[in-house]
Amino acid sequence: MQPYSLRKSFKVVRILARAYVRHTRKGTPLWGHLYVTRKCNLDCDYCFFKDSAKKDLGLTDLCAVLDKMRSMGVGFLAFHGGEPTLRKDFPEIVRHAHKLGFFTYLNTNGTLLDAAYIDRIGAAGIDVVNLSVDSMDVFAPSCKDIAHTHAAVEQLIEARGRYKFEITANFVLNNQNTELLEATLTYLDSLSIPLSIGFIVRHPTCTTQPPNMFFDQPADKAKLFAMLDRIVQWRKEGRNIIEPISYFEAIKQFVDGKLDWQCLAGRDSIGVDTLGELKFCGTLASEKISIHDLTEASMRDLYGMRKAKYGECEKTCLTNCRFVTQYYYKHPLRFIREVASVRRRLFGRPAR
Repeated sequence: MQPYSLRKSFKVVRILARAYVRHTRKGTPLWGHLYVTRKCNLDCDYCFFKDSAKKDLGLTDLCAVLDKMRSMGVGFLAFHGGEPTLRKDFPEIVRHAHKLGFFTYLNTNGTLLDAAYIDRIGAAGIDVVNLSVDSMDVFAPSCKDIAHTHAAVEQLIEARGRYKFEITANFVLNNQNTELLEATLTYLDSLSIPLSIGFIVRHPTCTTQPPNMFFDQPADKAKLFAMLDRIVQWRKEGRNIIEPISYFEAIKQFVDGKLDWQCLAGRDSIGVDTLGELKFCGTLASEKISIHDLTEASMRDLYGMRKAKYGECEKTCLTNCRFVTQYYYKHPLRFIREVASVRRRLFGRPAR
């Protein structure tokens, strides 16, 4: 991966290094996921996050959640939705997180971003703006495509130079867009925007996901495997892909039912839903436990609590964030090399 800003790269390494030391000593989480709203302006076919009926905390209460998460040792904080930018007070949330010393990461579909809003979150101190895109052209299953966000991309690039935040993008690989990946990657490469390539997840309880989004038939599986081989080759050639090669190799094993991996949700990270409830993972329901009721001692039990309640849920799940998290958890020096891209940026050599 080639980040745009080395300063941001070293910042995330510094913050996560401190969190990692505290984590190994006290069992506190490395990073956190905060769902500031479940409302969204889109209705993506494969999404299981949107919940328009779920209530949101006000700004004061949400800032109190941030205070709690920081006191728990969380250093890296990802903002999720729904669509976070639906909240008019989201820049104030970012500002408070920045003052607390978080490295802040926004997941957004980008369709609501304009120059004024980008200026607000940039001035507030956002560190990474991550755009969800599934295609260069109009992509009906999600509307998360460059065609709908082209103006926002241009405005983000202009603001990147002033506020020094990083821009990344993520692409959900599914049975409807494999042939659209290369053009999207090439476009983002031209803008120095790293791309995260995820794999569609079949939610255990969501019944509205269309079957044609999945790689269920032999021909679909063959198409997927051919694309994964191309992604690995692009990665070796130095294309700006965030995930390590091991993730794409793991997808093949997962589809074949042969992958044995350990999700560390509850140990390496903590999630907090919109009303301050504990949420182990985006694919799991919120727990009836307030973040404010957790103590340093009880945090050591969270991983065991998840395993006791959900068992080996990773057998039916392979989200890139969870797999890559455990991969770099086991190989922290590889993470530092990937984020800082020292070999590639300073010595001009391709990273492996």
